[in-house]
Amino acid sequence: MDASSRPWNSINQHCDLNFRGINYYANVYLNGHKITLPKGMFRRHVVDVTDILHPDGSNLLSVLVHPPDHPGRIPPEGGQGGDHEIGKDVATQYVEGWDWIAPIRDRNTRIWDEVSIFIIGPVKIIDPHLVSSFFNNYERAYLHTTIELENKSSWTAECSLSIQVIMELEDNICLVKHVETQYLSVPANSRV
Repeated sequence: MDASSRPWNSINQHCDLNFRGINYYANVYLNGHKITLPKGMFRRHVVDVTDILHPDGSNLLSVLVHPPDHPGRIPPEGGQGGDHEIGKDVATQYVEGWDWIAPIRDRNTRIWDEVSIFIIGPVKIIDPHLVSSFFNNYERAYLHTTIELENKSSWTAECSLSIQVIMELEDNICLVKHVETQYLSVPANSRV
């Protein structure tokens, strides 16, 4: 698909299909293309579908979700959680509401959270993470952030990344404090 036929009409934009939680793994079918998502419990997945979407907006999406490979079985002598075979996969062995029954093959198998499509520019923010530590009875805070940027373009992108802290004082009155801005270059087709 060339840029002129994309529904968002820009060579600088990309389209990501986002799954915020799948247990255990899935095959995604979009307009006749099969994408197999990696195995794992409640995993998030992001798939670049820029070149798969139809420009007229008529798209067909189907998702087939698979259970863990080793669901386990109940041994003849019984037992909590069965034979613990599910522990061979990266999966929960016990789940609230399921702890005391025989293991079942599709235990917790499903799309667990939101499925969405995002149109993004050439640079994408990936997995922002903020850790806050409080001191002096919450009068002082230390904030530590990590973030990854991905440049999908074929040129170096000059970016500014700003962090702001918003503190609600009372009712809908907020104090916005600019904490830091960093300027950085993100090389073409890379992550930093």
